Amino acid sequence: MRAEPRPQDTGPPPVPPHRRPQPPLWLAAGGAALVYAALAWLGIEVSRLPGSVATLWYANLAGAWALARRPPRDAWLMLPLMMAANLGVNLALGDDWLIALTFVPANLTETALAAWALRSLMRGPDLLHSPALLAKGLLLAGVLPALVGSVLGAALLASCSEPTFAYLWPRWLEGGLIGSISMLPLVLVLLRQGRRAVWRQLATLEAVSLLLLSAGVSLVVPLAVPYPFVYIALPLVLMALRQGFALTAVANLMTSVLTGTQIGLGLLVPPATTLHWQHVLFYLPILAVIVPPILLATAMEGYRQSLRELRASEQRFRTLYARTPALLMSFLPDGRLVSASDWWLEKLGRRPEEVLQQPFTAFMPPESARRLNEQVLPALRRHGHCQDEACQWLTARGETIEARLSAVWERDEHGQPSRALAVIEDVTEQQRLALFAAEREFTEVTLHSIGDGVVACDADGRVQYLNPVAASLLGAPVESWRGRDFDEVIVLFDQETQQRLDSPVQRCLREQRVSGLPSMALLRGADGALYPIQDSVAPIFGRDGRLMGAVMVFQDVREARAMAQRMAHLAHHDALTDLPNRVLLQDRITQACELGQREGRQFGVMFLDLDHFKEINDTLGHAAGDDLLREVARRLQATLRQCDTICRLGGDEFVMLIGQLDAPSDLAAVADKVLARVAQPCRVAGQEVSVSISLGLALYPSDGDTADRLIKHADTAMYQAKRGGRNRYEFFAALPAGGLGPGPDRRAEPTAADTAHAPLPPPLPPPAPVSGG
Repeated sequence: MRAEPRPQDTGPPPVPPHRRPQPPLWLAAGGAALVYAALAWLGIEVSRLPGSVATLWYANLAGAWALARRPPRDAWLMLPLMMAANLGVNLALGDDWLIALTFVPANLTETALAAWALRSLMRGPDLLHSPALLAKGLLLAGVLPALVGSVLGAALLASCSEPTFAYLWPRWLEGGLIGSISMLPLVLVLLRQGRRAVWRQLATLEAVSLLLLSAGVSLVVPLAVPYPFVYIALPLVLMALRQGFALTAVANLMTSVLTGTQIGLGLLVPPATTLHWQHVLFYLPILAVIVPPILLATAMEGYRQSLRELRASEQRFRTLYARTPALLMSFLPDGRLVSASDWWLEKLGRRPEEVLQQPFTAFMPPESARRLNEQVLPALRRHGHCQDEACQWLTARGETIEARLSAVWERDEHGQPSRALAVIEDVTEQQRLALFAAEREFTEVTLHSIGDGVVACDADGRVQYLNPVAASLLGAPVESWRGRDFDEVIVLFDQETQQRLDSPVQRCLREQRVSGLPSMALLRGADGALYPIQDSVAPIFGRDGRLMGAVMVFQDVREARAMAQRMAHLAHHDALTDLPNRVLLQDRITQACELGQREGRQFGVMFLDLDHFKEINDTLGHAAGDDLLREVARRLQATLRQCDTICRLGGDEFVMLIGQLDAPSDLAAVADKVLARVAQPCRVAGQEVSVSISLGLALYPSDGDTADRLIKHADTAMYQAKRGGRNRYEFFAALPAGGLGPGPDRRAEPTAADTAHAPLPPPLPPPAPVSGG
C-alpha cells in the first residue's frame, strides 16, 4: 500500500454560492486522476527514502475532495480513472501486477468512504466554528476511512506477499491517518468557502509571513534542538490565534509534508526500538503537532464568529433603537437623558447635543413636567415601571405634542435603578381623530335629525352621505347609494316642461358657488313617483381652500306647493261654487279682447241673475240657497263648452264668456240652452223647486272692446230682461236719452225667443210679492 482513501456518499454535493460553474465531467475526472497520480507518486517516492517508516498517503483524500465537489452520478468515471492512476503509478515505480492490483480495492474503498463522509458533513452545520463538530468530522472523514482501508489493504497485501498483517496494518494505518488528518482541514475549508475565498485569506503579508515562519521552523528546528515537535507546533498555534482556520489548515498540510520528507531523508532519526511496530510511534507526534492547532483555530473561528454576531447584534440594536419609527429615550435616575432615537429628535426638532445630559422634563410644558416629577417618576422608582402616562412635549417650533409615556428601569447588580428605557406614543393625531369623530358624530346626528334632505358629494360628484330624509324619498338604504354618481342617485325634472334638469351639483362644483333649482323642480323617487322639492347646493371647501365636494339640501314641498296652488286657486275662484271669480274673468275677457282684436273674432258675454232668489233664501234658508247656487253652477258647466268661462260674481249673479262666435245668433242659441237647462226642477232642502234666470248678452266688439264695458253692458241687458218679465234674455242696446227703458229685442229668431221667454210658474206657493231680482 502506498496511499490512503476517503469514503463516498450518495447525497448531493455541497455547492458554495461563490463557486464557478463546474467544468465538464471528462475534464474534472481527468484532472482528479492527474492530481491523484501526482500525490501517489510523491507518497511512494518519499516512503522509499532510507529513513521512512511508513507511506504518508494524501492521494485518497484529494480524490475524495474531487468526488465531493461533483454530483454522485459522476463517480462512475472519476473513481475508475483515479484507481487506474493508482495502478499506473505503482506499476511505473516497479511493483509487479499482483502487488499493484492489491492496492486498488483498499484505496478505492477509502476514497469512496471519505467522499461520502464529506458530503454528509457539508449538509450539516458549519463545523469550522466548533471544535466538537470538527473532531466529529475528523473521525468520520479521516479516521474511519483510514481504518477501513488499512484493514482491507493490509489483509490483501499480506495474502500475496511475505510481510504479515501485524506488520503491514500499523504502517498502513499510520500513513493513512497522517495523510487524511493533515489534508482534511484544508479540504473542509475549500468545500465550505471555495478556493477564491481561501486564496484571499492567504494573500496577505501577515499570512505569507506566518507560512514562511512555519516552514522555516519545520526545516531548521529538527536539525538544531531536541524535541523539535514542540517548537514546530508554536507557529501553528500563532496562526490559529491570529489568522484563523484556512491559514492553519494550509500550514498543517505543509508541516506534515516537510516533516515526513525530513524523516525520509534521515534528518529526523527514529529512536532505537526492540519491536518492529514501535517505529510506527515515531510518526504519531506529527498528529500531535497538527491536530491541536486546527482545533484551536476552530475554537478561535467560533469565538470570532460569536464576536461578529455580538457586534452585529449590538449594531442592529443600536440601529433599531436609533432609527425605529418610534419615540424612544433612556434617562438616568436623576432624569438626565443619555440617549434618544432619531424619531424622537426629529419629532421634537432637536439635535443630540441639545438634549443629551439634559433633564428630559426640560422639553415638556411646565404643567406636564411638574406632574411627571411629582407623580409619575416617584411611582416609576417604586414599582420599576409605568404604563401609558399622559404627558405633553414641546417641539423646537413651540408646538405641543400629546403623548403617553411607558418606561421600565434597568437595575445594577445591587438591584438599584441604573437607567430607564422609555417609549413615548404620540397620540396627538389620535386625539384629533377622536375629536373629529365626535364632531362628525354630532354632525351626523344633527343631519339625521333635521327634516330636510341632505346629500353630500365629493369633488368628483360621487355621493358620500345621505341623511334618512333623503334616503326615505329615494326609497333605498344609504349604503346602496354611497359612492355612486350624483346624477344616478338624484334625478330631477321640471314640473312644467317635464324635461330632466341639469345636475345642480356638477354646476356647483364647476362654478364653485351656491346654486339652486327652478321653483317647479321635481325629484323622482325609487318608486317612480315625482316629489316637488326646493333646494340649494353649496360647495364644500377644506381648511386649505381646496374644493372637497358639494352638499345639496332640499325640502319636500308637496304640502307647501299644494297649499300654494290651493291659495292661487282660491284667489281666482269662488269659494262656494269653485267657479272662476271676477279677477280671473277679467283676465280671460281681456285675453279674449286681445285675441279678437288680433284675429278679428267675435265673442259674447252673458250676465245671469236668478229670479226670485231672495224668496228661496227667506223660505228655505241660506244653506238651501247655497245648494241652489252650486246646482246652478254645475248646470252651467254641463251646458257650456270647456273653452267657455263661467264666473260667479257674488250672490246669485253669474257671468259667462262665450268664445268663437260666428254671428249673434250663436250667442242667442247658447242663451236658449242655458235658460232651458237651469229651468229644470231640482231638489233643495228636501223640496223640489224650479228656478228661472234672467240673461243679459253683450257682443264683442259691437257692445264693447274691454272687459269692464262688456260686463257692464251685459249687466244692463240683464236688467232689461228682468223688466221684460224675467226668465228671458236680452241683447244689449244703447238706451235712449231719457233714461232707462226696454231696448230693442236683438234675438236672431223672435218667435222662438218669445216662447222661451214665457214666464215659468213660481217655485213655491206665492207667499208674498217678490221685489227685485
